Amino acid sequence: MNFDLKDISKVLAGGNFSEDEAKSMAQLAVPQFTISDVGITHRWITHWDDVGLIDQKRENGSWRRFSFLEYVWLRIIVELRNFKVPLETIKKLKGNLFQPIQLPIDETLKELQERGDIVLPEWLTKEMIEENMQEAMEMQTGFLFSVLNAIKSRKPMCLLISLDGQFEILDLTNPTITELTTELLFLLVERRNFISINIQNILQEFYSNDKIRKEVIESIMILSPKEKELLEYIRNEDFKEILIKQRGDSEGYTLTITKALPVDDISYRVLGMLSTDSLEEIVIQGNKGKVFRFEKTTKVTI
Repeated sequence: MNFDLKDISKVLAGGNFSEDEAKSMAQLAVPQFTISDVGITHRWITHWDDVGLIDQKRENGSWRRFSFLEYVWLRIIVELRNFKVPLETIKKLKGNLFQPIQLPIDETLKELQERGDIVLPEWLTKEMIEENMQEAMEMQTGFLFSVLNAIKSRKPMCLLISLDGQFEILDLTNPTITELTTELLFLLVERRNFISINIQNILQEFYSNDKIRKEVIESIMILSPKEKELLEYIRNEDFKEILIKQRGDSEGYTLTITKALPVDDISYRVLGMLSTDSLEEIVIQGNKGKVFRFEKTTKVTI
């Protein structure tokens, strides 16, 4: 389970990633998180190391540092242990999850076609399956495929794990792959029971982890230019209240920003706003001729 930049480089070389996405993914193999960041104990990590669930070793008694990919794997272990999954099963899962992806497309199609209760869409050809699965092959392992797609798409990516250490990927990030995956799962659910681990939930847990510096979280998240601009407004504006409304899936945001202003010389301040056409909405409250509240609200579109 050791990750280094060579693993990520292989993925970036074969995948369709933007420059910003490539920069974020280059951070995934950098050791920078402590045991406390991950939310586990020293006793757990030592035991998991002893039984072969992790391969990360300390050098000369130094403190352990985990990469983001190791963080995700450790959190998967925690979730499986919450389901009382034996350590030996998790070790088998590790052996399968970190192996290069093998896609027995011919055998799978044949089995689907032989079933009378599953009708494949006419458009679902072997060539289309191979095309849609090529991305998975480029990402080397089931683990990397699941984590990187969950980061990039921000949609659920589930590992369906059986009690013999086998796994299937329920990919909900791509409509075509989702339909194919659903058909394949019909073959599997009759044969074995699964535990579902949603990688996206682990990512959301990481993004809201207040033990980790926000700069580190942002270096791993893939933020659009509009999202970066939104964060800059939140950080740099001196506001009392800000209302954020998203316009569609990717059109941007409308910000309604309310600022509290000094109440002294209020007439001159209002005149200044009128002269620059910057007056959108103001609130002035007073009592017995004395102003005690003066607020200005503006809207910004990004």
